[in-house]
This record gives sequence, structure tokens and C-alpha cells, in this order.
Amino acid sequence: MFRQWCSNAIKKEALSLVQQFYNSHNRLVDWMLGAEGQLSVAEPREDNIQRLEQDIQEFRPVLENINLIGPVLENINLIDPQFCQISPREGASTIKGLVTRDNRRFDAIAEQIQRKAERIHLSKQRSMEVIGDIDEFLDWFREVEAQLREAEPPSADPDVIRVQLKELASAVGSQKSPVRDVISTAKKVLRESAQHEDTSSTIRKKIEDLRENMETVSSLSRDRLEILKQALALAEHFLECNTELSTWLDEMERHVSMLAMPALRPDLIAQQQDKNELLVQSITEHKPLVDKPGQSPP
Repeated sequence: MFRQWCSNAIKKEALSLVQQFYNSHNRLVDWMLGAEGQLSVAEPREDNIQRLEQDIQEFRPVLENINLIGPVLENINLIDPQFCQISPREGASTIKGLVTRDNRRFDAIAEQIQRKAERIHLSKQRSMEVIGDIDEFLDWFREVEAQLREAEPPSADPDVIRVQLKELASAVGSQKSPVRDVISTAKKVLRESAQHEDTSSTIRKKIEDLRENMETVSSLSRDRLEILKQALALAEHFLECNTELSTWLDEMERHVSMLAMPALRPDLIAQQQDKNELLVQSITEHKPLVDKPGQSPP
């Protein structure tokens, strides 16, 4: 009688464990089916992966319960082979197979979630890097735009204007290739991070802002470049005229200082008149240099 009571108690306990085992197994399998479906998407959304990461923490104890109960059921089966007659499908080999498959399947899902989470993290990191690069260019173009709009009139010194021209051409030209590179990188990041809608929207907006700022600065630079070129031509012409005029004035002062007092003899007076006429003619010829020394060269 006692032996039969013990046997019935074991069987009752075993059936309770079987129920716990299959409840945990079925719950885990249902989740794994859903998780595998979400992971089958080429580029799952970040929030889905985050939710699956949380699910892993939630269902790991379920798997641990399966790992804990499974060996107990196998041992009961070995101690009391008649246990299989109560519930044939709960044979030791069946229980062991389910435990093995659940562990392998769960580990495979966990590994996929980890890989995709790492990929999303790297993608977000690249997105942040490219956003930072674009912001640096935006700051640079905005600063240059302000400088161009507030630029002082060109210098009258040709050497200074040449330096201004060189600096302007060098500054704007040096950014064209890096800007093309960062836009190309940003487009690549957009293709790889389509699941991050917020980040993608930010990158697209910043690319558009960068293009607009670059076009604005390019337009202002072209205008400034044209002004400096015209100013250089005028400054060089002015310098040339000023040099010619200074040389002529020095020569005229020398000639005037050498003029003698008016002569009394008619022949000498005639010679003095000829010299004066030449001086007057020279003054007439050089008068335009005095009137408009900054006029554009012909």
C-alpha cells in the first residue's frame, strides 16, 4: 500500500512537472516563432530589435526552467519506465530532444538579435559622425558667407588685392572636394540606415542645407572675385599712371628749373617760345592722367 502511494505521488508530481515543462516550452516556441519572423526582415527597425533584446531577458528564465525540468523528467522516466504509459510523448528521448532544440533555437535567435543590435549601433554611430562632419562644413560656410557679405571695399594696393584673390580662391576651392566626399558618405549612410527614420530625416535635411549654403557662398564668392579682378585692373592702371605721372613731373620740374629769364634777342626769344610750346604740349598730353588717374585702361 505504501509503495503504491509513493508511486502515485511520483506520478502526480511527474505530471505536474510535465505540465510546467510544456507550458514553458509552448510559451518559448510561440515567442521564438514571432522573433524569427521579425528577424527575417532585411533591415528590422531599431525599436523592434530593442524590444527583442528585452524579450531575451524575459524568456531566458523560461528556457532555464525548461533546462531545469527536462533532466528531472528524463530521470523519472528512467526510474519508472511505466511513466511513459501515463503520457507516452513524455519519453526521455522526446524530452531531451525538445530541450536540445529549444536551447539551440534560442541561442541562434539571441545571436541574431545581438548581431543586428550591433549593426544598428554602428549604423547610428556612422550617422552621428556624418552629421558632425556636415555640421562642421555648415559652420564654415556660414562663417564665410558672413565674411563675404561684410567684406570691406577692395584695397587700392594691387599687391593686397592679389593676396585677397588668392585667399578667396584657395578658401572656397579647397572645400569643394571634401564637401562632395561628405555628401557621398552621407548618401551611403542613408542607404544603410533606412530603418532609422528620425536620423535619416536629419541627414537628408542637413545635406540640403549644406548644398544651399555652398551654392550661396559660391555665388557670393564669384561676385567678390569679379569685384576684386576689376579692382586689380584699376589699381594696376592707377599705379602705372601714377608712376608715369610722377616721372613726368620730375622731368618737368627739372626742365622748368633750367628755364632762363626771358631773352632780349628775337632769335633767343623764339627758341624759348619753342621750348615753352613743347612744355605746354607735354602738359596737355599728360592732363588726362591728372584728371582721371583711376579710369579703366582701354
